[in-house]
Amino acid sequence: MGMLPIDSLEVGMVLANDVLDRTGRMLLGAGAELSQKHLTIFRTWGVVEADIAGIDYVNDESPLPAEVD
Repeated sequence: MGMLPIDSLEVGMVLANDVLDRTGRMLLGAGAELSQKHLTIFRTWGVVEADIAGIDYVNDESPLPAEVD
């Protein structure tokens, strides 16, 4: 699952699942390629994240330097 926060989404990414607003209304269907207009609409309707195709896992933690055990 490749859930990315709204601020990490970029134009050209492809949705793995439908994007729904806070009330469950579908804003954009799976398989759609994101445009700048889509990103603006997501922010307007309170979308906080989206599932992006081709991303298996997103780790929110910073990797530790090699010197740290």
